[in-house]
Amino acid sequence: MPFTPYHEGPALVIGLIFLRFIDLPTLLISSIIVDIEPLAVIFFGLPYPLHGFFHTFLGATLLGTVTFVAMLPLRKYFTPFMDAFGIHQEIKRSNIFWGAYIGVYKHILLDAPLYIEMNPFFPQLGNPFYGVVSPYDIYSLCTISFILAVVIYVLRVAVFRKDLPEV
Repeated sequence: MPFTPYHEGPALVIGLIFLRFIDLPTLLISSIIVDIEPLAVIFFGLPYPLHGFFHTFLGATLLGTVTFVAMLPLRKYFTPFMDAFGIHQEIKRSNIFWGAYIGVYKHILLDAPLYIEMNPFFPQLGNPFYGVVSPYDIYSLCTISFILAVVIYVLRVAVFRKDLPEV
């Protein structure tokens, strides 16, 4: 799924359900930041696998750490955008932490069944997840997750707005 919105469906579902514990903007960013790697390979024509080092748990951990550290001072700038959508979230270091790491690891777990060239447990070579789940099932999960996220959002913001405490 090179730089596609498919990763955002599951991230939105997770983020909206666990809004008290996971920073939503951080989760959304970390869910797609891994795909900077294939985007760079395609854009610059690099002789490098589309799903290389950053599509490993080790590489994802580094990206999660960079995202966590970067979002600590930047997160406040996302608050007006969140408020515009009626999602109020207190900025907490622990929530940013969880958002950063859940996003990158979720990305690896969604991509690993699809791409044989991935080495998720690098430096160990091979992809034990490849083919375990069909591409159709992965794409369906992501699409259904996005639809479910819309339903959760509408229920959370429009229907139960008065009954929900701010997070």
